[in-house]
Amino acid sequence: MKRTLPSVVLLALVSILCTALGGSASASVPSPAVARLGSTTPVLTLEPGGVGVRVGSGRIRHFPFGTSSARVTAAVKSALGAGKISLDPECGQGPRSTYHVKGFSLLLDGKKFVGWTDQGTPGRRLRAADGTGVGITLGRLRQLHPNRITVTRDSLGPEFAHAGRGIDGLLSGTRRTSKVTTLFAGETCFFR
Repeated sequence: MKRTLPSVVLLALVSILCTALGGSASASVPSPAVARLGSTTPVLTLEPGGVGVRVGSGRIRHFPFGTSSARVTAAVKSALGAGKISLDPECGQGPRSTYHVKGFSLLLDGKKFVGWTDQGTPGRRLRAADGTGVGITLGRLRQLHPNRITVTRDSLGPEFAHAGRGIDGLLSGTRRTSKVTTLFAGETCFFR
């Protein structure tokens, strides 16, 4: 059977495409590690029940509270860079360790991820999917969540709670123009 040039080119293109999509037996299977989710730099997303890591234009890998410490620290490292682990022996819930990197920290209970805190840092802005993040104003926070933000004062200063959402935080004041200075979800080691 004689093949024409267009059909040979078409077969070559199909072969290349199948190989690129993992159609050959020698194609590698990606590991679950976040660093291998894609070729773009991962972006950490704050979530009320943990953290997410977005790679590319929309795919988010979720790391809920209870996820293994090793998996979530690897995810944060891929998005923010290397950090340091310190022990928190006097944390109210018992001995905990904290993974710190660039104003962000994970609270770890042995081999489990149990909470996070973000205090922000220049040049880096972490956000929740709804736009909540360090640096936004109390007025903007209330626009994002009408009738759901409660502000109180305690030994930590002005604090807001988000009814039913799970991301709470500290404020620079109680005015509409006051800014969010710290966000947290899950367990914390704050002493009030």
